[in-house]
Amino acid sequence: CAMCLSKGELRCTRCQSISYCSKRCQKADSQCHQLLCTKFTQQSARPSPQHRLGLEFPDSGAGPRFIWIHCEAKYDEDEETVYQVPHVKPYFEHASGSSYPMPRLIRRNLRLDRSLRDAIEITSRDAFLLDGSVHNPAVYMAASFGGVGDVPVNWMGPIVVLRVKGCSIDPNEYLDITMDDFRCVMDYF
Repeated sequence: CAMCLSKGELRCTRCQSISYCSKRCQKADSQCHQLLCTKFTQQSARPSPQHRLGLEFPDSGAGPRFIWIHCEAKYDEDEETVYQVPHVKPYFEHASGSSYPMPRLIRRNLRLDRSLRDAIEITSRDAFLLDGSVHNPAVYMAASFGGVGDVPVNWMGPIVVLRVKGCSIDPNEYLDITMDDFRCVMDYF
Protein backbone atom coordinates (compact mmCIF):
# COMPACT_ATOMS: atom_id res chain seq x y z
CA CYS A 1 0.00 0.00 0.00
CA ALA A 2 1.29 3.45 -0.91
CA MET A 3 -0.14 4.92 2.29
CA CYS A 4 0.51 2.31 4.99
CA LEU A 5 2.45 -0.89 5.68
CA SER A 6 -0.33 -3.25 4.59
CA LYS A 7 -0.21 -5.20 1.35
CA GLY A 8 -1.63 -3.19 -1.54
CA GLU A 9 -4.12 -5.24 -3.53
CA LEU A 10 -6.39 -2.45 -4.77
CA ARG A 11 -4.83 -0.92 -7.91
CA CYS A 12 -5.82 2.40 -9.42
CA THR A 13 -8.10 1.43 -12.30
CA ARG A 14 -6.93 4.32 -14.47
CA CYS A 15 -3.11 4.33 -14.27
CA GLN A 16 -2.52 0.80 -12.93
CA SER A 17 0.66 2.22 -11.37
CA ILE A 18 -0.11 2.39 -7.64
CA SER A 19 -1.77 0.08 -5.12
CA TYR A 20 -3.65 0.56 -1.88
CA CYS A 21 -4.84 -1.85 0.80
CA SER A 22 -8.27 -0.25 1.14
CA LYS A 23 -10.62 2.41 -0.15
CA ARG A 24 -9.72 4.43 2.97
CA CYS A 25 -6.02 4.59 2.02
CA GLN A 26 -6.93 5.28 -1.61
CA LYS A 27 -9.12 8.19 -0.50
CA ALA A 28 -6.35 9.54 1.75
CA ASP A 29 -4.05 9.73 -1.30
CA SER A 30 -6.67 10.76 -3.86
CA GLN A 31 -5.87 14.47 -4.04
CA CYS A 32 -2.14 13.85 -4.57
CA HIS A 33 -2.69 10.93 -6.94
CA GLN A 34 -5.23 12.75 -9.10
CA LEU A 35 -2.70 15.52 -9.73
CA LEU A 36 -0.79 13.24 -12.16
CA CYS A 37 -2.84 10.06 -12.69
CA THR A 38 -4.41 11.12 -15.99
CA LYS A 39 -1.12 12.59 -17.24
CA PHE A 40 0.57 9.27 -16.46
CA THR A 41 -1.86 7.47 -18.78
CA GLN A 42 -1.43 10.02 -21.58
CA GLN A 43 2.32 9.75 -22.09
CA SER A 44 3.75 10.10 -25.55
CA ALA A 45 5.43 7.02 -26.98
CA ARG A 46 8.87 6.16 -25.66
CA PRO A 47 11.30 8.02 -27.98
CA SER A 48 13.81 5.14 -27.96
CA PRO A 49 14.61 1.99 -25.95
CA GLN A 50 17.21 4.07 -24.07
CA HIS A 51 14.65 6.54 -22.70
CA ARG A 52 13.14 6.23 -19.22
CA LEU A 53 10.08 7.97 -17.84
CA GLY A 54 11.01 10.57 -15.25
CA LEU A 55 9.32 13.37 -13.41
CA GLU A 56 10.20 17.05 -13.61
CA PHE A 57 9.38 19.71 -11.04
CA PRO A 58 10.17 22.80 -13.16
CA ASP A 59 11.03 26.09 -11.52
CA SER A 60 8.99 27.92 -14.17
CA GLY A 61 5.74 27.89 -12.22
CA ALA A 62 4.19 24.90 -13.99
CA GLY A 63 3.19 21.87 -11.96
CA PRO A 64 5.10 18.57 -11.99
CA ARG A 65 5.09 16.69 -15.30
CA PHE A 66 6.34 13.44 -16.78
CA ILE A 67 9.33 13.60 -19.11
CA TRP A 68 11.38 11.15 -21.16
CA ILE A 69 15.06 11.09 -20.13
CA HIS A 70 17.69 9.57 -22.41
CA CYS A 71 19.83 7.11 -20.41
CA GLU A 72 23.03 6.46 -22.33
CA ALA A 73 24.68 3.05 -21.89
CA LYS A 74 28.38 3.21 -21.01
CA TYR A 75 30.95 0.51 -20.39
CA ASP A 76 33.29 0.57 -17.38
CA GLU A 77 36.43 -1.25 -18.44
CA ASP A 78 37.82 -1.50 -14.89
CA GLU A 79 34.64 -3.06 -13.48
CA GLU A 80 33.71 -4.75 -16.77
CA THR A 81 30.10 -3.64 -16.39
CA VAL A 82 27.58 -1.64 -18.35
CA TYR A 83 25.88 1.28 -16.64
CA GLN A 84 23.51 4.05 -17.69
CA VAL A 85 24.04 7.80 -17.53
CA PRO A 86 20.82 9.84 -17.50
CA HIS A 87 21.00 13.03 -19.54
CA VAL A 88 19.33 15.46 -17.13
CA LYS A 89 21.57 18.47 -17.77
CA PRO A 90 19.21 20.07 -20.36
CA TYR A 91 16.60 20.45 -17.59
CA PHE A 92 19.06 22.54 -15.57
CA GLU A 93 20.70 24.72 -18.23
CA HIS A 94 17.97 27.39 -18.36
CA ALA A 95 18.04 27.99 -14.62
CA SER A 96 19.70 30.94 -13.00
CA GLY A 97 22.71 30.23 -10.82
CA SER A 98 26.03 28.55 -11.40
CA SER A 99 25.87 25.12 -9.78
CA TYR A 100 25.57 21.66 -11.31
CA PRO A 101 22.98 18.86 -11.14
CA MET A 102 23.52 16.64 -8.11
CA PRO A 103 21.63 13.36 -7.61
CA ARG A 104 20.41 12.14 -4.20
CA LEU A 105 19.18 8.59 -3.73
CA ILE A 106 16.11 7.78 -1.66
CA ARG A 107 16.26 4.16 -0.50
CA ARG A 108 13.67 4.37 2.26
CA ASN A 109 10.24 5.92 2.72
CA LEU A 110 10.73 7.61 6.08
CA ARG A 111 7.02 8.32 6.61
CA LEU A 112 6.24 4.61 6.35
CA ASP A 113 9.62 3.48 7.76
CA ARG A 114 9.88 1.08 4.84
CA SER A 115 12.80 0.23 2.55
CA LEU A 116 12.23 0.67 -1.16
CA ARG A 117 12.81 -2.16 -3.62
CA ASP A 118 14.03 0.33 -6.23
CA ALA A 119 15.67 3.61 -5.22
CA ILE A 120 14.42 7.00 -6.34
CA GLU A 121 16.98 9.50 -7.61
CA ILE A 122 16.16 13.16 -7.00
CA THR A 123 18.43 15.50 -8.95
CA SER A 124 18.62 19.18 -8.10
CA ARG A 125 21.31 21.82 -8.38
CA ASP A 126 24.12 21.09 -5.92
CA ALA A 127 24.03 24.53 -4.30
CA PHE A 128 20.42 25.51 -4.97
CA LEU A 129 20.14 27.45 -1.71
CA LEU A 130 23.18 29.60 -2.51
CA ASP A 131 23.56 29.85 -6.28
CA GLY A 132 20.73 32.18 -7.21
CA SER A 133 18.25 29.43 -8.11
CA VAL A 134 14.63 30.58 -7.94
CA HIS A 135 11.92 29.16 -5.69
CA ASN A 136 10.39 25.98 -7.14
CA PRO A 137 6.59 26.40 -7.02
CA ALA A 138 5.94 22.94 -8.53
CA VAL A 139 7.20 21.23 -5.36
CA TYR A 140 4.93 23.27 -3.11
CA MET A 141 1.94 22.93 -5.42
CA ALA A 142 2.34 19.14 -5.48
CA ALA A 143 2.93 19.05 -1.71
CA SER A 144 -0.27 20.99 -1.07
CA PHE A 145 -2.21 18.39 -3.09
CA GLY A 146 -0.28 15.58 -1.44
CA GLY A 147 -1.31 16.49 2.07
CA VAL A 148 2.36 16.86 2.98
CA GLY A 149 1.84 20.09 4.89
CA ASP A 150 4.93 22.19 5.47
CA VAL A 151 7.87 21.33 3.23
CA PRO A 152 10.96 21.44 5.49
CA VAL A 153 13.48 22.21 2.71
CA ASN A 154 13.29 25.42 0.69
CA TRP A 155 13.46 23.69 -2.71
CA MET A 156 14.82 26.00 -5.39
CA GLY A 157 15.69 25.51 -9.04
CA PRO A 158 14.54 22.63 -11.26
CA ILE A 159 14.22 19.07 -9.94
CA VAL A 160 14.26 15.83 -11.96
CA VAL A 161 13.22 12.48 -10.48
CA LEU A 162 14.11 9.03 -11.85
CA ARG A 163 13.68 5.46 -10.64
CA VAL A 164 16.82 3.35 -10.16
CA LYS A 165 16.85 -0.44 -10.35
CA GLY A 166 17.74 -1.76 -6.91
CA CYS A 167 19.25 0.25 -4.09
CA SER A 168 23.00 -0.02 -4.70
CA ILE A 169 25.31 2.90 -3.95
CA ASP A 170 26.19 3.46 -7.60
CA PRO A 171 23.08 3.23 -9.80
CA ASN A 172 23.76 1.44 -13.06
CA GLU A 173 20.28 0.92 -14.51
CA TYR A 174 17.23 3.17 -14.63
CA LEU A 175 13.56 2.20 -14.80
CA ASP A 176 10.39 4.12 -15.63
CA ILE A 177 9.03 6.08 -12.69
CA THR A 178 5.64 5.02 -11.31
CA MET A 179 2.81 6.79 -9.53
CA ASP A 180 3.85 4.90 -6.39
CA ASP A 181 7.26 6.62 -6.73
CA PHE A 182 5.49 9.99 -7.00
CA ARG A 183 3.78 9.33 -3.64
CA CYS A 184 7.16 8.44 -2.14
CA VAL A 185 8.70 11.66 -3.49
CA MET A 186 5.87 13.64 -1.90
CA ASP A 187 6.64 11.91 1.40
CA TYR A 188 10.32 12.86 0.96
CA PHE A 189 9.60 16.53 0.28
